[in-house]
Amino acid sequence: MVAPADVPAPPVPQTIAMTSGADGLTHRVAEVALGEALLAGRGTSPALCGHTVLVTSLGAEPGRPCPRCAARTAGRPGS
Repeated sequence: MVAPADVPAPPVPQTIAMTSGADGLTHRVAEVALGEALLAGRGTSPALCGHTVLVTSLGAEPGRPCPRCAARTAGRPGS
C-alpha cells in the first residue's frame, strides 16, 4: 500500500495571469481552461484557486496576486 505522502501531487497546468473583474485580484488560469472558455463564448474561466475569473480586458493593469493561486504555482518558472 502506498502512503499518501508518497503519492506525487498532480502536475499544475501551464497558466496565464488573468485579473478578475469580480475581485480585482490577478489569478492563475490554466491555458487550456481559458481557451475552452473563449471558444465557448464565456466571459468567465476557472482559476487554480477555484475562483471564477470574470475576464476583463487582457490589457488591464494587473491586480494584487491571488495568494491561493500563487501557492499552487510556487517555484514554477513564469509564475
